[in-house]
Amino acid sequence: MQSTISFRIILRSSGTKWFVFFVMVVSPMLGLGCGSTNPQQESLSEFYWEVQGLRQKAGNTSTGTEALRDLGVIYLRTGYYQDAYNVLSRSLVQDRSDPKRWFYSGLSLELLERPEAALSTYARFLSLSSASLYTRAMRGRVSWLRSVVDRKQFEDLFALVSLPPTDGLSPDLYAVFPIDCVSDSEVFNNVGLGLSEIISGDFEQLRNVEMIDPRSVRLAYQIAENVQNSSGLSRPAWTGRMLGAGKIIGGTCQISESERLDIDLIVQDLITDDVIHVSGSELLARADALQKQLVQDAAQQLRIWIPDREGANLNSFPGTEALIAFSDGIASEDAGEIDRSLSSFRTTLELKPSFSLADLHRQRIENMVLARASSKKDLINLLVHLESSASQDYLLESTLQQLGLNLGTGFVPGQDSRKQPPSNVGELPPPPTPTRNQ
Repeated sequence: MQSTISFRIILRSSGTKWFVFFVMVVSPMLGLGCGSTNPQQESLSEFYWEVQGLRQKAGNTSTGTEALRDLGVIYLRTGYYQDAYNVLSRSLVQDRSDPKRWFYSGLSLELLERPEAALSTYARFLSLSSASLYTRAMRGRVSWLRSVVDRKQFEDLFALVSLPPTDGLSPDLYAVFPIDCVSDSEVFNNVGLGLSEIISGDFEQLRNVEMIDPRSVRLAYQIAENVQNSSGLSRPAWTGRMLGAGKIIGGTCQISESERLDIDLIVQDLITDDVIHVSGSELLARADALQKQLVQDAAQQLRIWIPDREGANLNSFPGTEALIAFSDGIASEDAGEIDRSLSSFRTTLELKPSFSLADLHRQRIENMVLARASSKKDLINLLVHLESSASQDYLLESTLQQLGLNLGTGFVPGQDSRKQPPSNVGELPPPPTPTRNQ
């Protein structure tokens, strides 16, 4: 009876505004919201007391924003995805700086089977700077969703009958394709992938040059293999033109038994059909100077100004063993074997700690591992995992702060200091069964 009375008081107090609040916040408790489809098999009644407390806080100016956010988390856990999105959207309007709100708003859209809207939501927050666990999870979900969305877009694009006209291509937009490397040793099978990624990074440092992400180029190139190409163009040229690139970069390399690297780099202008060749030879272990010389020679022929040729901010060649590990990591990533990929990138950094490209790959794959999910159940499990991890981080920080405050007082943290904070909805002990009205 007490619950019904409190509803009436709230509704009478503020008219229409509170009716909207009632529909968004209270209706799931009464079964008025959208149907619940919960892969975790958690019931909203298990969170009865939390919801009651949050419902009261949600109408307060000082506590309402966090209360709405935490209500959204509960609705996600219990399968009320549309209600969760409604509440989280309202919370996000009040505070747009909290990565947790952005992440769960995007997660609710994924659970509502709206991947492109979820991707847009995640990406909008990632323009802000944050190192939180939820930001890492958003970056991971962006990588997963981007691969799905890009594949669908490329498949649709390559299904078109006609190529885009050359006058619509961007002359300063480049696409680097995997370099075809030949060697008698299987160890070097993937080295062309690593070389093309390094070269793409080098060109990106040049003035007035814009690069298509190498992962997108490789994905498009892979899809193009299975699509009918009646244009008469080579596969790289056709793929580059479909991507809107004005210029494409590719080539071949050969690695001898003595580990000597011979490389022939080709830059093709898809607008004018001009082709530039640059080549060189060096021992693989000393290929740093060769790599930079090839890029600088190509830039000179393309009339791209390099202010300081000697001190150009190009990537350093990682060395033979690190290059092999880096290339294997890219191959595993392209094959969807992200755990093996992560291991390869970590090995690369052990061999060459200053290799920034490998570190970027490592960070991205670590975020993908953190946010890995391929079903609604996986997404809910991700939510539960993040809430648990965030609670542990909070407890550690609180304990350290308390130790600092009590340093030298002989204070030993007791059981109470290790309790989870009440603001972490869903991580509290199971609430008591609500007493039914007689």
